[in-house]
Amino acid sequence: RSCKKILITKYLTGLADYRPLDVNDLELELDPVSSKIVRKQLFEEAITVVRNENQILPITDLEDKRIAIVSFEEDVPFEFKKSMGRYTECASYSFDPKWSSERKEEVLLELKDFDLVVTSIHKLNSSPWKSYEISEPSKTFISQIDAQNEVVLCVFANPYSLLKFPETLDSEALVMCYQNSTEAQSAAAQVLFGALDAKGKLPVGIGEGYPCGFGLIYSNMGRLQYGIPEEVGLRSSSLNAIDEIVESAMDANATPGCQVLVARKGKVVFNKSYGYHTYEQKRMVQDDDLYDLASITKIAATLPGVMEMWETEALNLDDPLVKYLPEVKGSNKERLVIREILAHQSRLTPWIPFYKETLADEGGPSPDYYNSNFSEAFGYEVCNELYMRSDWPDSIFNQILESGLLSREGYKYSDLGYYFLQRIVENHFGASLSRYVQDRYYGPLGASTSGYHPRSRFEEHRIVPTEHDPIFRRQLVHGHVHDPGAAMMGGVGGHAGLFSSANDLAKYMQMLLQGGSYGGVQYFEKETIDEFTKCQFCKEDNRRGAGFDKPTIDGRGGPTCDCVSLLSFGHSGFTGTLAWVDPEEEIVYIFLSNCVHPSADNKKLISMNVRTDIQEVIHNSIIQ
Repeated sequence: RSCKKILITKYLTGLADYRPLDVNDLELELDPVSSKIVRKQLFEEAITVVRNENQILPITDLEDKRIAIVSFEEDVPFEFKKSMGRYTECASYSFDPKWSSERKEEVLLELKDFDLVVTSIHKLNSSPWKSYEISEPSKTFISQIDAQNEVVLCVFANPYSLLKFPETLDSEALVMCYQNSTEAQSAAAQVLFGALDAKGKLPVGIGEGYPCGFGLIYSNMGRLQYGIPEEVGLRSSSLNAIDEIVESAMDANATPGCQVLVARKGKVVFNKSYGYHTYEQKRMVQDDDLYDLASITKIAATLPGVMEMWETEALNLDDPLVKYLPEVKGSNKERLVIREILAHQSRLTPWIPFYKETLADEGGPSPDYYNSNFSEAFGYEVCNELYMRSDWPDSIFNQILESGLLSREGYKYSDLGYYFLQRIVENHFGASLSRYVQDRYYGPLGASTSGYHPRSRFEEHRIVPTEHDPIFRRQLVHGHVHDPGAAMMGGVGGHAGLFSSANDLAKYMQMLLQGGSYGGVQYFEKETIDEFTKCQFCKEDNRRGAGFDKPTIDGRGGPTCDCVSLLSFGHSGFTGTLAWVDPEEEIVYIFLSNCVHPSADNKKLISMNVRTDIQEVIHNSIIQ
C-alpha cells in the first residue's frame, strides 16, 4: 500500500513526465537573467556615500583631473579598475604589505602628481567567518595617502570594518560598497562618476555621526551606464549572434580583430573585443585599445566645430565658402555652399593622390620632400622616421583650389571639402583642430583614448596597426593615420586622423543621442543636432545630412541595414569602422576594426556585410 501511495504521489507531481535538464542551458537555468538583474540592481541601490567633503563626488572636470587607484587587502579588484577606466584613464597601484619602506616612499611620491586618489579596500567574499578587519599596514598607508592627496575611499567589505579604522574620516569622501563582488565593483565606479544615482543608506551605524539609515544622495549626470541587455529591452541570446558574425569574418581574414559596442537607453549592454591586432596573433584586442577611425573623423572632430559655429551664429550653412576662407576668392571654389560641401553635393573631386608627386622615381618617399629627422624645415611627421617638408601642406591646399569641379551635379562623396572645413574651424577658434576637439570635447567627455597623434599619448602596443604601405611610406603604419593626405598634414586632417576605442567613441555618440548633453555638460542644443542630422537634399536623391551619413532613402545599400529608422545617423570609415545612432530606438552602435591590415585591397568586410549584419542582429534583438 505504501508503494502505491508513493507511485500516486510521483504521478501527481509530474514525475511521470520527467525530462532530463538540458545541460547546455544549465547556467541559464540556475542563474537566469532575471536574477542577474535583481542582484545588479540591489548593489546599485545599496552603494552608500557616507562622506563627501567639498562635493568631490560625483567626479567631474575629467579634462583637468589625473586620477590614480590604489587597492588594498586580499582580493584583486579587476572589475573596479576596469569599470573606473571606462570613464577616464586611471593609473593603478596594488598595495603589498611586503613593500619596502623605499617602495612605499616611491609610490607616495608618484601619487603626489595626481589630482585625486581613489583608495579601495577589498576583502574576500568566500567565507563569512573570515575576518573583515582591515590590516594595520593597509591602514597606515591609506592614512599616509590621506595626508597628502585628495582621496575617495571605497570599502568593499563589511561596514563594521570601519569601527576600528576611524581614520577613514580623514578621506574627503567615503563610499560603502559592502561586498567585493563584480556587481558591487561595477556599481561603485558608476556611482563615483555620476552615471548612477547615489541613494544608498547605511544598514548599521558605523560611528558617531553615521547612524543606521544615514547616506548622502546625488543624482546621475547622464554618463553612460553599464548593464545587461534585458534591462533596456534587448535579448541577450539574440545578441550572441554577433559572436558568430565576427568569428566568420575573422576566419575569412576580413579583419584580424575588432571591437563591438552596443548601448541602448544610455546603458552599454554589449562591449566585446575580438581577435588580435594582426594575423600574427601576438596581441589580443583589448577594450581600451585604439583604432584608426578614418572618416569618422569628419563627424567626431571637424563637424563639432562647424556645429558650434552654426549654433553661435558664427557660420551660416547656406553661405558661400569664400565668406569664411578669403583665400579661395578667384578660384572655382569660392561660390561653393557650406551645406552642399557637408552633404557631398558641391561637385568636388572625390580625392587627390597628393603623395604621388612626392615619390622618388624608383618609388618610396623622395628626399626632395621628406627627411628621416625632424627639423624646422621638415616639421610634419608622416610615419616612423619620416618627416615632410613644412611648406607642403600649403601646396596640398593649393592643389585642391586648382582642381576641377565635376561636371555632373548631385551627390558624390569627397574628402576635399574637409580640408576647407578644417581651416575654417581652426581660424575661428584660434587653435589646431587636434587641440580644439581635445580641450572642448574629448577631455570633458572622459574620452581619454579619443584624439589625434595617439603615439604621443599611449604606448604603441595599445594602438592597432593598419596597412603595410608598400608604395608611399614603405612600412607598417602603426599609430600614424592611414590616410595619406592626412598623414601629409602631420596626422591632423579634417577628414581623417582620429583614433579611439569603441567605448570612448560611444560617449561622443551618446552625447549626440542625448540632445547634446553628457556628464552634466550641454555641448549642443538639440535643435543644432536635429539640423545637422536631417537629410539635406532628399528630393535630389541624396541621403546625406550636414556632415552625417544617413540610411539610404530607398532602403537598399548604404552604410546600414534597412532595419534602422530614417532618423538615424552616423558615419563609416575606410579602415573598417562604423559609428551609428538610432534615436527612435535609442541605440548607439560602434564597430571598430583594421580590415585594411595588411593590405587596403582587402574588401571582405564590405562584401560579407559584417557591419550591417551586426546592426541587423542588434535591432532584431529588441524585445517587442
